Amino acid sequence: MVFCWNSIADKKVYETHLVLPQSVRQSMITPARTGNTTQYKTMLLGLSPGGKVLVWLQDEGGPQNNRVPIVNINTLSGDKLAICKS
Repeated sequence: MVFCWNSIADKKVYETHLVLPQSVRQSMITPARTGNTTQYKTMLLGLSPGGKVLVWLQDEGGPQNNRVPIVNINTLSGDKLAICKS
């Protein structure tokens, strides 16, 4: 996944490339606490100053969000931007 984002605090544009593990697919069909299959239709991205990124899957059946481990992440800014230059 690749996405561009602006940090108002840093006054910078960031370009983040990240790879999620195969286990994320499995977690999307894991039975919920009720015994039913939970659908994870929403991915939440936490974007922080300094280019830090965290990812969660939102549990459609309740208020719990599940943190997603990231296999590989690379965040660029400044003259290193590849696709987010303009």
